[in-house]
Amino acid sequence: MVLAQLGFLTGALTTGKSVAESLGPLVFSFLFEAFNGSGQTAESGQLHSRLPILVAFALSLPLLCIVTALPNKLASYIIQKQAAEQSAILELENLEAEDVSLLDKSQRERLL
Repeated sequence: MVLAQLGFLTGALTTGKSVAESLGPLVFSFLFEAFNGSGQTAESGQLHSRLPILVAFALSLPLLCIVTALPNKLASYIIQKQAAEQSAILELENLEAEDVSLLDKSQRERLL
């Protein structure tokens, strides 16, 4: 189950990375070309040539917030998972062997 979730997560991250790597240069080259006009003054030309970089920075801020929040979310998920596994082990240890044999297969797998 955990490996399947890890596979889905890896696939989603790889897909996002592939889309960003393929569309990023295309989008930002058009953006750079649109704001790199030759009929502008030196001061406004500098601002326009910096605009694609500022747009890229603005687009990366939400990603930065997500990446900084991930370790805390992952740590709380691991703690919850370990607590659930520990309670399942304790519940299984408290049952007598004959009680375990009376459970159906899905209930036994859930406890294990």
